[in-house]
Amino acid sequence: MGARKVKKSPDMNITSLIDILTILLLFLIKNASMDKDFVPESMELQNSLTEEKIAEDSNLFSLMVTYTGNDTGALAYKDMVTGEISTILRFDQLLKYDESKLVQLYTKRAAQIDNLIYKLCRNTPGKPLVVKVKADKEVPFKYIRVVNRLLSSIINNADGKSLIVTKLNITEFMLYFATEIVKDGDAGYDTLANEYGLGGL
Repeated sequence: MGARKVKKSPDMNITSLIDILTILLLFLIKNASMDKDFVPESMELQNSLTEEKIAEDSNLFSLMVTYTGNDTGALAYKDMVTGEISTILRFDQLLKYDESKLVQLYTKRAAQIDNLIYKLCRNTPGKPLVVKVKADKEVPFKYIRVVNRLLSSIINNADGKSLIVTKLNITEFMLYFATEIVKDGDAGYDTLANEYGLGGL
């Protein structure tokens, strides 16, 4: 008894399908608007933000993170009006304390930042809060985490003492990092470096 011959199914002819897709593509290209000024009414476009625009529309709070290696550096506040620098935390301080002492240190520094933000926002409470952190490119991530920890503790208001939460009802803010070499042409960094001998200038 011979083996049954299996009929091979013919290959699918997709020529017609390609023709249809080509026609559809040409139709879409022909009917698409190339006018750069044409924007549908329902479409919301994201505007680019500059620091001047942010400062105009928001309460802009600016922090600086400087670092020159070997756990030498500082977190500082820069007054956007006067340009004055106020040191908040030196990183070498973090090496001197155990965890319980660090919690106390963070609480004090968070309260300092909270007070500075409150002074900035109290006359314009309706404006949103934007926190800019300007940091050297070489800053280790563990120090960026310190900044996040301080800011988060203020907004979370764990101890119920945050001025911006209890008095201004600020419960969120926009945070962005400007990663750049702060020391290049920044008088504020020079002041900070001279005060703490950060070197490398």
